Amino acid sequence: MAIENELIKEQESLQRMEDVKIVFESPDVFIAASALITQSFYIGKGDRNAFFEVILASDPKTIPDLFRKLMLVTKPEFYGRKIYNDKVCNSTNVCKQTVYKLWLHCVRRHEALTLEQLIEFAPYMEEQLRVYDKYVDKEGRTTLNQDEYQVYRKKIADKKKLEQKL
Repeated sequence: MAIENELIKEQESLQRMEDVKIVFESPDVFIAASALITQSFYIGKGDRNAFFEVILASDPKTIPDLFRKLMLVTKPEFYGRKIYNDKVCNSTNVCKQTVYKLWLHCVRRHEALTLEQLIEFAPYMEEQLRVYDKYVDKEGRTTLNQDEYQVYRKKIADKKKLEQKL
C-alpha cells in the first residue's frame, strides 16, 4: 500500500511537471495564462514551486517571454480569470530562497533577465537583490568587492546590535 501510494504521488508530480512545461513552451504570456487557467494550478500542492524548479533546471534563455510568465504566477488572476484553484492563497510573495535562486540562475549566470526585472518581480526583496548583485559572483559566493562587503557586513551587524539595545 505504501509503495502504491508513493507511486501515485510520483505520477501526480510528473503530471504537474508536464502541465508546467506546457506553460514554458507557450510563445507568450497570454497562451501561458490560458493554459494555467484551464489546468488545476495550485500553490498549496506545489505547482508554483514546480514552475520555479523547471526554470532552475533549464536554460532560461530558451523560455520565451520568461519575465511576463514570472509576473503571471505572482498575480491571483489574469483579465478577471482566476489562475490558482486554491480557495485561499497569497500569490504575490515568493520565498526569499527561491528569489535568490532565480536571481543567481536567470540574472547572474545566464543573463536572461535583468536585475530591474527581478526587482519588479519581487519588489519586497529590492535591497537584498541589489546587495546580491553587488557582492555575489556566478557561483553564489560573496567574492565580488570583498573589502566593501566586509564594511557592509559590519554596518549591518552594528545596526542589529543597536536595534537589540532599543
